[in-house]
Amino acid sequence: MGLRRSHLVAACEQRAVMVFDPLSRRQVHHIPHAHDNCVNCIKFLDSRVFASCSDDHTVALWDVRNLKRRIRLLQGHSNWVKNIEYSAADGILVTSGFDGKILGWDINGYTEESLLPTELFKMQGLMRMRLSPDCTKLVMCTTGGYMVLVHNLSLEHLAQDLQDFKVSERE
Repeated sequence: MGLRRSHLVAACEQRAVMVFDPLSRRQVHHIPHAHDNCVNCIKFLDSRVFASCSDDHTVALWDVRNLKRRIRLLQGHSNWVKNIEYSAADGILVTSGFDGKILGWDINGYTEESLLPTELFKMQGLMRMRLSPDCTKLVMCTTGGYMVLVHNLSLEHLAQDLQDFKVSERE
């Protein structure tokens, strides 16, 4: 039985992505121009593929076995992309940005030309979102200081489930 190596990947403000071997604590790879602006978040989809998102409005998919070029560049946000989550059960990469959008990307359903996002939800003032580890809950925070918790999450029905949701004004 061979030793399976793992990786620690760091998002850097200066457009870079750095890959470390956590056992030896050494940097094993550096991607100096991973994006055209600050890199905000890294999320592994499995043991080899990870996604990075950036203030350049894009999400990139990478394979740790070959970091000379990204697998794919995802475009769909119109402002800084701040969070990436992954629902393995659905095969959906979920991203959120300062454009107020939560987008879903079916990473197994792409064409040769592109991977088109599905708008899962849009909320003015959306800052960040996170999925619970079991993907049954979604937490969102807003510029107004609100935190919204969605229980019994269905990514497929999120927009419908929150169709009439409005953040009330503070008194």
